[in-house]
Amino acid sequence: MRPLEFFNNYDIPVVPLLANGYYPPQLPAKRCYEIGKAARIAIDSFPEDIRVVGIGSGGMWHTPGRDESYIDEEFDQTLLRYLEKGDIQGMAEFFDSYEVPAGDKSQQVLGGIKGMTGLDWISGPQMGTRETCEWIAASAMVDGRPQTVVDYVPVYSSPIGTAFAYCDSV
Repeated sequence: MRPLEFFNNYDIPVVPLLANGYYPPQLPAKRCYEIGKAARIAIDSFPEDIRVVGIGSGGMWHTPGRDESYIDEEFDQTLLRYLEKGDIQGMAEFFDSYEVPAGDKSQQVLGGIKGMTGLDWISGPQMGTRETCEWIAASAMVDGRPQTVVDYVPVYSSPIGTAFAYCDSV
């Protein structure tokens, strides 16, 4: 919801799609991809000719405040290459296929208790890095169209990988 205060004067209709991107239970990236595709179907079926903006916000790799936090820049750069190609389904598959290395304290969720929510343990990076799924949901609305990555900035003091990208070829 935070981006709305920067992009909206509140007289423009807004339909927020929210997905928990930090604490369990979290959606897998594949499900976020499906949500974005469903949003596109809804937009295309709208009877009027309208302009729509999809915004995915949140950091890329980040685990602020966690023991032994770091930025996996290679992971972030791989995700950005998927964006540039417009392969958002591939981006989601790459994200979900990530396996947390044994002993990675920055990835422990709520003490590392698996299944505590009653749901299956979700694969992929944990903690704040899961906010990348917001990017996947928004980008799935234009899946197949290349996106322009404007910049990638690793902020080591947090640590968080930040990036800026857009797609205007819709």
